[in-house]
Amino acid sequence: MRAANATLISALLARTPMQRANLFNFQLLNGTLLYLTDYSENLTVNGNLYIGIGMGITRSNWSVKNTPDVQTMTLKLNSNGTDYAGSNIKKLIHNGLLDGAVITMYTLFMTIPGNASLGTVLIYGGSASTITLDALGASIIVKGDNVLMQQNMPRNEYKLQCIHKLYDSGCTLSKAAYTITNTVGSGFTPTVNQVAWGSVPSNPQYYLQGVITFTSGVASGSSRTVNAASSSGLGFSYPLYAAPAVGDTFSVYRGCDHTKSGGCTSFGNTQHFRGFLSIPPVETAL
Repeated sequence: MRAANATLISALLARTPMQRANLFNFQLLNGTLLYLTDYSENLTVNGNLYIGIGMGITRSNWSVKNTPDVQTMTLKLNSNGTDYAGSNIKKLIHNGLLDGAVITMYTLFMTIPGNASLGTVLIYGGSASTITLDALGASIIVKGDNVLMQQNMPRNEYKLQCIHKLYDSGCTLSKAAYTITNTVGSGFTPTVNQVAWGSVPSNPQYYLQGVITFTSGVASGSSRTVNAASSSGLGFSYPLYAAPAVGDTFSVYRGCDHTKSGGCTSFGNTQHFRGFLSIPPVETAL
């Protein structure tokens, strides 16, 4: 059962001929909202402009159960390379556009094409999960909000490593204080998997497990986890969509291995270490 306003209910009961359009709201991690519809033309609904891409976006069926099972829906986004504000949606998704995005789908009923006066009906809401790129575009599996109920409990566990996330309130360190800016150097030809330092910082190995974000060039806006760091340069755990050029700028912040003798000591932050160096046997832990 889906809630609808009285005007729409009356129109449905009167069997008024209607057209229907699916509206998709994408709320990105940076707060940006992306509005798309499978209608063939742009639609303005509740003050928001939905870009009409027709069959460029399709969805699978889904089911609703009166159980804790997580409902899923698969969205298929196709692109000719320039139909999303002149951008290649595959490249944007590859660079993390939909990572952690919240996706909501509404259905709009129209007695006259483009007339949104009957309002919308909320159909589905969830978060982007597995994303697969193919020759035509991307397939996005959206999982319902009750997926949060699948988190392991309790949240705090006996672990040798620190259970704080780097730079969170428990760690207390400031990410900005440990972020540097640099340029792609010419030590070797940049690739989608590695770049040389333009200016080698002190202790370059500290940036292992940190995150690099490119701020200019073809890779601008792309972020990758650093899985190799030395005086030669930085390597990425996941390739970029296109190789940066010498002189392109980037920022990178320090990483942490979450051990007391490693990360915490290098940061001088052992007072906030929250690992357990002497873990009791399971039989006596409770």
